[in-house]
Amino acid sequence: QEALYTLIEEKDGPGIEANGLHEQMNKFYFFFRLKLGYLIFSATETLSRIIQSSSCCLQDVLSSTKSLIRYFERIRDDTNFKSFYTKILNESESLKDKPILTRHRRPPKSYQSSSDSVEFSSCEEFYRQQYMESLEIVVNMLQNRFTQKNFKLLCNVKKFILYAANNSLDDSNDYFQSVMDFLLW
Repeated sequence: QEALYTLIEEKDGPGIEANGLHEQMNKFYFFFRLKLGYLIFSATETLSRIIQSSSCCLQDVLSSTKSLIRYFERIRDDTNFKSFYTKILNESESLKDKPILTRHRRPPKSYQSSSDSVEFSSCEEFYRQQYMESLEIVVNMLQNRFTQKNFKLLCNVKKFILYAANNSLDDSNDYFQSVMDFLLW
Protein backbone atom coordinates (compact mmCIF):
# COMPACT_ATOMS: atom_id res chain seq x y z
CA GLN A 1 0.00 0.00 0.00
CA GLU A 2 2.92 2.32 0.72
CA ALA A 3 4.25 1.75 -2.80
CA LEU A 4 0.88 2.77 -4.20
CA TYR A 5 0.85 5.96 -2.10
CA THR A 6 4.40 6.78 -3.24
CA LEU A 7 3.34 6.42 -6.87
CA ILE A 8 0.25 8.55 -6.30
CA GLU A 9 2.47 11.44 -5.15
CA GLU A 10 4.13 11.51 -8.58
CA LYS A 11 2.38 13.84 -11.01
CA ASP A 12 3.18 12.02 -14.25
CA GLY A 13 1.69 8.90 -15.94
CA PRO A 14 2.36 6.27 -13.25
CA GLY A 15 1.06 8.60 -10.53
CA ILE A 16 -2.17 9.18 -12.41
CA GLU A 17 -2.62 5.45 -13.02
CA ALA A 18 -1.84 4.63 -9.38
CA ASN A 19 -4.39 7.20 -8.24
CA GLY A 20 -7.00 5.66 -10.54
CA LEU A 21 -6.19 2.20 -9.22
CA HIS A 22 -6.44 3.44 -5.64
CA GLU A 23 -9.86 4.96 -6.35
CA GLN A 24 -11.09 1.70 -7.89
CA MET A 25 -9.79 -0.29 -4.92
CA ASN A 26 -11.90 1.83 -2.57
CA LYS A 27 -15.12 0.92 -4.36
CA PHE A 28 -17.44 -1.73 -2.97
CA TYR A 29 -17.77 -3.63 -6.23
CA PHE A 30 -13.98 -4.07 -6.37
CA PHE A 31 -13.93 -5.34 -2.79
CA PHE A 32 -16.87 -7.70 -3.44
CA ARG A 33 -15.26 -9.18 -6.53
CA LEU A 34 -11.92 -9.48 -4.77
CA LYS A 35 -13.55 -11.45 -1.93
CA LEU A 36 -15.53 -13.59 -4.38
CA GLY A 37 -12.35 -14.32 -6.32
CA TYR A 38 -10.62 -15.28 -3.08
CA LEU A 39 -13.50 -17.64 -2.19
CA ILE A 40 -13.24 -19.35 -5.57
CA PHE A 41 -9.47 -19.41 -5.97
CA SER A 42 -8.69 -20.56 -2.44
CA ALA A 43 -10.94 -23.59 -2.98
CA THR A 44 -9.59 -24.36 -6.45
CA GLU A 45 -6.01 -23.95 -5.20
CA THR A 46 -6.52 -27.04 -3.05
CA LEU A 47 -7.49 -29.03 -6.14
CA SER A 48 -4.50 -27.62 -7.99
CA ARG A 49 -2.14 -28.77 -5.24
CA ILE A 50 -3.64 -32.27 -5.32
CA ILE A 51 -3.26 -32.48 -9.10
CA GLN A 52 0.37 -31.32 -8.95
CA SER A 53 1.29 -33.68 -6.13
CA SER A 54 3.86 -36.32 -7.05
CA SER A 55 1.82 -38.99 -5.24
CA CYS A 56 -1.40 -38.07 -7.06
CA CYS A 57 -3.38 -40.66 -8.95
CA LEU A 58 -6.33 -40.26 -11.28
CA GLN A 59 -8.84 -41.38 -8.68
CA ASP A 60 -7.59 -38.67 -6.28
CA VAL A 61 -8.09 -36.05 -9.00
CA LEU A 62 -11.60 -37.23 -9.81
CA SER A 63 -12.75 -37.52 -6.20
CA SER A 64 -11.22 -34.14 -5.29
CA THR A 65 -12.91 -32.56 -8.30
CA LYS A 66 -16.28 -34.06 -7.39
CA SER A 67 -15.83 -32.84 -3.83
CA LEU A 68 -14.98 -29.31 -5.02
CA ILE A 69 -17.97 -29.26 -7.37
CA ARG A 70 -20.25 -30.36 -4.51
CA TYR A 71 -18.76 -27.60 -2.32
CA PHE A 72 -19.48 -24.91 -4.92
CA GLU A 73 -22.98 -26.28 -5.51
CA ARG A 74 -23.61 -26.31 -1.76
CA ILE A 75 -22.57 -22.68 -1.26
CA ARG A 76 -24.53 -21.59 -4.32
CA ASP A 77 -27.75 -20.80 -2.47
CA ASP A 78 -29.44 -17.80 -0.90
CA THR A 79 -28.44 -18.62 2.67
CA ASN A 80 -24.73 -18.82 1.88
CA PHE A 81 -24.93 -15.74 -0.32
CA LYS A 82 -26.59 -13.71 2.45
CA SER A 83 -23.90 -14.81 4.89
CA PHE A 84 -21.15 -13.94 2.38
CA TYR A 85 -22.73 -10.58 1.53
CA THR A 86 -23.27 -9.62 5.18
CA LYS A 87 -19.67 -10.50 6.00
CA ILE A 88 -18.42 -8.35 3.13
CA LEU A 89 -20.65 -5.45 4.16
CA ASN A 90 -19.16 -5.60 7.66
CA GLU A 91 -15.59 -5.83 6.35
CA SER A 92 -16.12 -2.95 3.92
CA GLU A 93 -16.90 -0.36 6.61
CA SER A 94 -13.57 1.40 5.98
CA LEU A 95 -14.18 1.88 2.25
CA LYS A 96 -15.13 5.31 0.98
CA ASP A 97 -17.64 3.82 -1.41
CA LYS A 98 -20.71 1.99 -0.16
CA PRO A 99 -22.70 -0.44 -2.30
CA ILE A 100 -24.79 1.46 -4.79
CA LEU A 101 -26.94 0.29 -7.64
CA THR A 102 -25.65 1.85 -10.82
CA ARG A 103 -28.01 3.43 -13.29
CA HIS A 104 -29.51 0.89 -15.65
CA ARG A 105 -28.09 1.22 -19.15
CA ARG A 106 -29.37 -0.64 -22.14
CA PRO A 107 -26.61 -2.03 -24.35
CA PRO A 108 -26.59 -1.01 -28.02
CA LYS A 109 -29.00 -3.01 -30.17
CA SER A 110 -26.10 -4.64 -31.97
CA TYR A 111 -24.97 -6.15 -28.62
CA GLN A 112 -28.38 -7.22 -27.39
CA SER A 113 -29.27 -10.86 -27.42
CA SER A 114 -32.82 -12.14 -27.72
CA SER A 115 -33.45 -11.60 -24.02
CA ASP A 116 -33.91 -8.19 -22.43
CA SER A 117 -31.30 -6.81 -20.07
CA VAL A 118 -31.98 -7.38 -16.40
CA GLU A 119 -32.84 -4.55 -14.02
CA PHE A 120 -32.09 -5.05 -10.35
CA SER A 121 -34.21 -3.60 -7.58
CA SER A 122 -31.44 -3.61 -4.97
CA CYS A 123 -27.68 -3.81 -4.58
CA GLU A 124 -28.00 -7.13 -2.83
CA GLU A 125 -29.92 -8.57 -5.77
CA PHE A 126 -27.23 -7.34 -8.19
CA TYR A 127 -24.40 -8.87 -6.14
CA ARG A 128 -26.41 -12.05 -5.63
CA GLN A 129 -26.55 -12.46 -9.40
CA GLN A 130 -22.77 -11.88 -9.62
CA TYR A 131 -22.15 -14.47 -6.88
CA MET A 132 -24.45 -17.14 -8.34
CA GLU A 133 -23.26 -16.65 -11.90
CA SER A 134 -19.59 -16.84 -10.91
CA LEU A 135 -20.09 -20.07 -8.99
CA GLU A 136 -22.14 -21.55 -11.84
CA ILE A 137 -19.37 -20.76 -14.33
CA VAL A 138 -16.74 -22.38 -12.10
CA VAL A 139 -18.87 -25.52 -11.62
CA ASN A 140 -19.49 -25.80 -15.37
CA MET A 141 -15.80 -25.37 -16.15
CA LEU A 142 -14.80 -28.03 -13.61
CA GLN A 143 -17.43 -30.43 -14.93
CA ASN A 144 -16.37 -29.88 -18.53
CA ARG A 145 -12.72 -30.36 -17.69
CA PHE A 146 -12.88 -33.33 -15.36
CA THR A 147 -15.89 -35.37 -16.45
CA GLN A 148 -14.78 -36.16 -19.98
CA LYS A 149 -15.10 -39.69 -21.35
CA ASN A 150 -11.31 -40.05 -21.41
CA PHE A 151 -11.16 -39.84 -17.61
CA LYS A 152 -13.59 -42.73 -17.28
CA LEU A 153 -11.55 -44.70 -19.80
CA LEU A 154 -8.33 -44.01 -17.86
CA CYS A 155 -10.00 -45.24 -14.67
CA ASN A 156 -11.10 -48.40 -16.48
CA VAL A 157 -7.57 -48.95 -17.86
CA LYS A 158 -6.16 -48.65 -14.35
CA LYS A 159 -8.79 -51.04 -12.95
CA PHE A 160 -8.13 -53.45 -15.83
CA ILE A 161 -4.38 -53.46 -15.15
CA LEU A 162 -4.97 -54.06 -11.45
CA TYR A 163 -7.51 -56.77 -12.26
CA ALA A 164 -5.12 -58.43 -14.74
CA ALA A 165 -2.30 -58.37 -12.20
CA ASN A 166 -4.42 -60.05 -9.53
CA ASN A 167 -6.72 -62.37 -11.53
CA SER A 168 -6.80 -64.64 -14.53
CA LEU A 169 -7.51 -62.92 -17.84
CA ASP A 170 -9.78 -65.82 -18.80
CA ASP A 171 -12.46 -64.38 -16.50
CA SER A 172 -14.96 -62.02 -18.09
CA ASN A 173 -14.08 -58.45 -17.25
CA ASP A 174 -16.10 -55.29 -17.90
CA TYR A 175 -12.97 -53.14 -17.65
CA PHE A 176 -11.29 -55.13 -20.41
CA GLN A 177 -14.38 -54.76 -22.58
CA SER A 178 -14.53 -50.98 -22.12
CA VAL A 179 -10.84 -50.66 -23.05
CA MET A 180 -11.36 -52.84 -26.12
CA ASP A 181 -14.44 -50.86 -27.14
CA PHE A 182 -12.40 -47.67 -27.00
CA LEU A 183 -9.48 -49.12 -28.96
CA LEU A 184 -11.73 -50.57 -31.67
CA TRP A 185 -13.73 -47.38 -31.97
